[in-house]
Amino acid sequence: MDIAAFSGVTKKFNDGVWIDIKHPITQQPTGMRVLVASYLSEKAKAAKKAIADSEIREQKKNPRRVLTSDDLEKKSLQLVASTVLNWEGLTEHGDPLPCTYENIDKILSNPDLYFISEQIDKAADDQTLFFTT
Repeated sequence: MDIAAFSGVTKKFNDGVWIDIKHPITQQPTGMRVLVASYLSEKAKAAKKAIADSEIREQKKNPRRVLTSDDLEKKSLQLVASTVLNWEGLTEHGDPLPCTYENIDKILSNPDLYFISEQIDKAADDQTLFFTT
């Protein structure tokens, strides 16, 4: 196989792909779309490194510290958040919700909106979405 066929895949990992957020029960499109980078993108790799570095610093400060499930969930959501590049169609009380770090965190950490973070996580992990045929 000609390895040139893989040329540009890293750019696609970084540029992301649009996914339609589906209703968790009906699987029908909700009108919300999210531009998701791959977990292999530079942004996600930098987030993984920052999370690991932060944990190393915390362990040095307090060697007896034990990670809780809440700690792990927060770190996981940080990683998922790092893959969100943009969105369309997200509103709150009828007003458009800008795609900001604060709003990404607000959406992903809201237990009522679990299906959004699940779908973003699944897309970021699915390398096949980032290959064009």
